[in-house]
Amino acid sequence: MKNRFCNNLILFLAVSFFFCFSSCNLEVESPLEKSLDIEESQKGFTIALTPISDYTDYINIFRKDSSGKIVNIGLVYPEAELVNNVYVFEDTYLLKGEKYSYQARYHTTKGEYKKSAWSTELEAKNGIETEALNPFNYGLENTKIIYDKIYNTLTLKGDWTLPQNLSDFDNFDTALVLSIPSQKITQAIQIQKIDSSNISEISSGKEIKLKDIIPESFYDVNFTVDGLMLFKKETVSASENKLRKVYCTEIASFLDFPIYDAETDTQLESKELNVSLKYGEAGFDCSTY
Repeated sequence: MKNRFCNNLILFLAVSFFFCFSSCNLEVESPLEKSLDIEESQKGFTIALTPISDYTDYINIFRKDSSGKIVNIGLVYPEAELVNNVYVFEDTYLLKGEKYSYQARYHTTKGEYKKSAWSTELEAKNGIETEALNPFNYGLENTKIIYDKIYNTLTLKGDWTLPQNLSDFDNFDTALVLSIPSQKITQAIQIQKIDSSNISEISSGKEIKLKDIIPESFYDVNFTVDGLMLFKKETVSASENKLRKVYCTEIASFLDFPIYDAETDTQLESKELNVSLKYGEAGFDCSTY
């Protein structure tokens, strides 16, 4: 194969984008009175987003289906502060006949979240028709997660399948999703793309060095490994500045699968991991009593 997964893994832009799939450790205000304007498009729905003030620095878009499941389908952010224009986000990864509603969550430079009201529920007339269990996201079965607490590595094994209806799959990258439950923070961190060229090798068990990928805020706190997701980035011109968009698929969840101790091969009681910096970045503690 090409390079070892954990090395390529991290040509990864150790960029964690603040998708914050659940709420963050920031103040969350009551929903705004105004709901979103949603229009039907040839491939799905077009969502009109208007910044609530000059202090909006990015906007998350949430989608809810008829079962009540909520997915963070992406975000928009500019190179500079969002100005008071309407920005368009298109949702095209839909199941035909399913009903969806949408909500925007605005993050301000004051460290606040403000949410719109949920839009009216609309039926997708231009989505795809499929019975696939994972039409747009990775499929995971018999997944086993092995954690080495000495070397802070994860080894992932399982019967994984690629998305079956993601027509522009080549435009997507892969992210590992991590959460800090106590702070309600969730971040997606780019890793090596999992595709047809390497899925067999990765599924048979590949090591991820956590210290190579986790953000500084994830050290010395309990965090969970939530799963894998796909995302793609686009940049478009929007009035005075360039608007960047990130499209996210549903997370292929690890949370239902056990985590095993690498040394004993026994299942860990807790699914929360903790990577410590107490031994320093470049060495280990050799102090005397």
